[in-house]
Amino acid sequence: MKKIIIFLSLAMVMQQVIAQTETFSIATYTPPKNWTKGGNTDVVTYTDFNTTTGAFCILAMYASSASLGDAEKDFKSEWMNKVSTPHGAEADPKTESETTPDGWKAVSASSPIKVQNLDAYAILTVFSGFGKKFSMLITLNDQSYINGIDALMHAMKLDKKATVTVATPVTQELSNSGGSQYQFGKVMYHPPNGWNVTRYPDGDILSPADLPKGEFLEVWIHEPMNFSGTIEEALQKSYDETIVKLPAQPMREVNGGSYTKQAAKT
Repeated sequence: MKKIIIFLSLAMVMQQVIAQTETFSIATYTPPKNWTKGGNTDVVTYTDFNTTTGAFCILAMYASSASLGDAEKDFKSEWMNKVSTPHGAEADPKTESETTPDGWKAVSASSPIKVQNLDAYAILTVFSGFGKKFSMLITLNDQSYINGIDALMHAMKLDKKATVTVATPVTQELSNSGGSQYQFGKVMYHPPNGWNVTRYPDGDILSPADLPKGEFLEVWIHEPMNFSGTIEEALQKSYDETIVKLPAQPMREVNGGSYTKQAAKT
């Protein structure tokens, strides 16, 4: 795989964008043409996959949140949560930084990763300023996507005056004796002994406290979903939403599906 050259196109142009623009969180931008859009209130994604060459690119924008007050700290936190921990990438990558004409401090870095056992690169850029941070993660395996992403970043504008909702997770580390009962929505559960529970407004995340270095494991409990179809259809919908939220690339099973499912049980 060719080396992906890290890009940092941070100058937010002031001219009117002729093409149709969209707005997500504090960003106004022109999305890539003919890419598949997905997402929710927390993240918006644009995905392109070339079935002939196998080239793919996933562009994810994450809703702005309160800044830690320092651009480097904002980047380090986002890198750990979105690249290092989920993909096993290096924890302290070489970064590039720049201040945009609008006054945003942007920090960016890239790292090789694996996506469904395919070689790829993750490129994260975090914009910090005015009490906020806004993150953009690019996952790709082909250099040809760089120019399109570069153009999008050149034309993107960030709203300095927008307010952000501070949602600070509360982490509770269970004792070795366990036994504590937790509840999220209509789901009541007992985490395994010695696991940590990180509670967010939209779900709980469970993880072992004693994982060996380099290993990663999380169990997510999502918001309940009202659904009138079959349980198989509900599973597909939940899977699709989770792929967007991570974001991740769907699996390509030999049977043509996106995943392997076990038989339904009561």
